[in-house]
Amino acid sequence: RAMLENPGYRQYYQQQVRKYLQGPLTTENIMRHVHRHRDAIATEMKHEFETRNYNLEQWNQQLAEIERFANYAPKTFLARTDEYFSSRSTPSDNDRVALTEAADGSRQVVYRTEKGQLHELVSSADARTVTHTIISLPPTAPPAAGRPSVYTRAAGERHLLYRGDDDHLHDLLMPAAGAKDAAWQHTNLTELLAQPAARCDPSVTVVDGVPHIVYVDQDSMTHELWYDETWHHHPLPFIPRPASDVVITSTAGALHVNYRTIFGVPCEQTLSKEAAANGQRNWSHRIYHRLPAKGQPVGINVGGRRRLIYQVAEKWPIHEPFVFRWHARREPGYRKYDGGRNRLVQVWRGGKRYHEIQTIGELLPSVVGSPSLVHDAERKQQYLVYCNAEGQIQEATFRQQQKKGSWRVINTTALAWAPPAAGEVAGLVSPLTGSRYYVYRGRDGHLHELSFDGEWNHSDLSATAASVNTSVSNRSK
Repeated sequence: RAMLENPGYRQYYQQQVRKYLQGPLTTENIMRHVHRHRDAIATEMKHEFETRNYNLEQWNQQLAEIERFANYAPKTFLARTDEYFSSRSTPSDNDRVALTEAADGSRQVVYRTEKGQLHELVSSADARTVTHTIISLPPTAPPAAGRPSVYTRAAGERHLLYRGDDDHLHDLLMPAAGAKDAAWQHTNLTELLAQPAARCDPSVTVVDGVPHIVYVDQDSMTHELWYDETWHHHPLPFIPRPASDVVITSTAGALHVNYRTIFGVPCEQTLSKEAAANGQRNWSHRIYHRLPAKGQPVGINVGGRRRLIYQVAEKWPIHEPFVFRWHARREPGYRKYDGGRNRLVQVWRGGKRYHEIQTIGELLPSVVGSPSLVHDAERKQQYLVYCNAEGQIQEATFRQQQKKGSWRVINTTALAWAPPAAGEVAGLVSPLTGSRYYVYRGRDGHLHELSFDGEWNHSDLSATAASVNTSVSNRSK
């Protein structure tokens, strides 16, 4: 694995594969050797089978199997090698916004327009007032090409992180002590650290005041950036290779990076916080190989276990069969998955040689886009949020029951009498009030907010912001 992380060795490996598969290991050469050995022992084999009263047809069938292998193996291995190394991650096309809450309970929604402008809606704590502003980018900051992320290192300050139209990662800082007219401070992280350009949008989590950023470059290699008074960089292991965006989260003892591999297998890279604090970057991976994934997997700790949640793909993304640990199918208690496709499942290690599988929610309507997780730190509760094909926002809550536990799913769109969604959902739990908030773009093009403070409510943030702007404009005339 370490050798494959070296670009020079990857090129050398591919050259050697072509050299041997187009030379000594061509089908013609293999056949010549097979036939030479077959003819050399033909008399002995006939005598051996007749002496033991075996059917010689068995020997002929074995020879035919070897010939079939010689016919397809070289070209198949070469095609799979080219396919593997030429595969590139596909950036997500979701329209998810960035959502944060300020110390006064107001909420900030940051989103990108089609032209790459970053806009912000600031909603009062009671959502009665919403103001809209266009974020004024510094002259050195390019328009955004991907969805923005928001994070905070210290009280009062704000960071905006996004992939620019130059495919560089850009970090905007609004200092905590700045006045209302304070300007955003810009850092081109890609240029600062001399790192490859990004292919997918970055993901960020903050642990003990240290932001950890991960992204996938143009060659589908994953990188980690982190800041502890100075910026650092380290690549994640080259394999398993991602086919999707990568998402970083943190738990009590570790950092986790989740993604879908090029073979559709959900994967999680893990780094202990102790190792990270000591400057070590010994990431280790685990693949969940029961079912192919679609979209972006997410990892969660519930019910005393680490679980991966993802949407089941309709078919293997590249070629069948990519079946791992086939022997696990013979284990007692193993059950083949017979649930529907395009629905959410959770997988986890159950102390056996295979992973346990459990479906989440109803079969229909099918799931659209990737799910997201919202954490209530005060109540130690996780919420899984996703959108179905009818645009209904579903919220799933894990409840421990006996050994496995189950997910209780509610339709928040119906409970709040809200319009259907056209994009994925961003959410948070207010540390001030404990209320839950979900923001999404509706099919009407507006940004909508669902909130729960004992009962579900809906606010059209775009309409409220427009009415405020109209009122201000009328008063100024």
